[in-house]
Amino acid sequence: MRGLVSIHTILYVFAFLYGAVVGSFVNVLIYRIPRKLNWVTGRSACPECAVTLKLIDLIPIVSYIILRGKCRYCGAKIPFRYTIVEMLNGLLYLAAFHRYGLTLYSLGWYIAMPALIALAFIDAEHRIIPDRFNIALAVAGLIMTISGEEAELMSRVIGIFAISVPFLAIAMISKGSAMGGGDIKLVAASGLCLGWQMNIVAVFIGSLLGSVYGVALMIMGKADRKSQIPFGPWLAAGIAISGMIGQLRF
Repeated sequence: MRGLVSIHTILYVFAFLYGAVVGSFVNVLIYRIPRKLNWVTGRSACPECAVTLKLIDLIPIVSYIILRGKCRYCGAKIPFRYTIVEMLNGLLYLAAFHRYGLTLYSLGWYIAMPALIALAFIDAEHRIIPDRFNIALAVAGLIMTISGEEAELMSRVIGIFAISVPFLAIAMISKGSAMGGGDIKLVAASGLCLGWQMNIVAVFIGSLLGSVYGVALMIMGKADRKSQIPFGPWLAAGIAISGMIGQLRF
């Protein structure tokens, strides 16, 4: 029994650490893709002094602590966002492993989670959701569909259109001011991942979180009723939370 517990614990630790490593790559995507830089090749370098970073500088989470949040070579401040992304992806991988184990279905979430984190941070900073992340989410949804777990095929097919079509109508009526094309594609891809029932839950959670954030900004005087707040980060949060809740049928 002790051996089984020990192995189980090791798997949990590995899930988090592997997620943190993938999160380090997600940081590369977040920085390079909006700037139209090559994210496939090329070693990481300090954006301030351009010195190529060594392996010791790139250990997820640990390097930030060792370097005390500063570049080893020029002393420039390292954005804490990098560590947040690594920890967040590690925790989401841990949650997916805890919820679904090592299965074909969980593989879909191991693909979906980094895509959700990347698009959330890019949309928050640049107000865009690159199509490649919605495509990655759709691929994850196909893997989940093939697994045959959670939502049924018809629920997933309906999920593609159940929210995206109303969102498209809102975008057309508002001429794009109330809803962006990236958001429409995102809820279509998430519908394939979640099925229509949980996709509704995801949009509700995302809308609630976004509303709370918007109200908080207005209270602090950093926004008003006319301010536009990116919806992608909150949709991504709603999708991730709904995925970890599991399938609810109503």
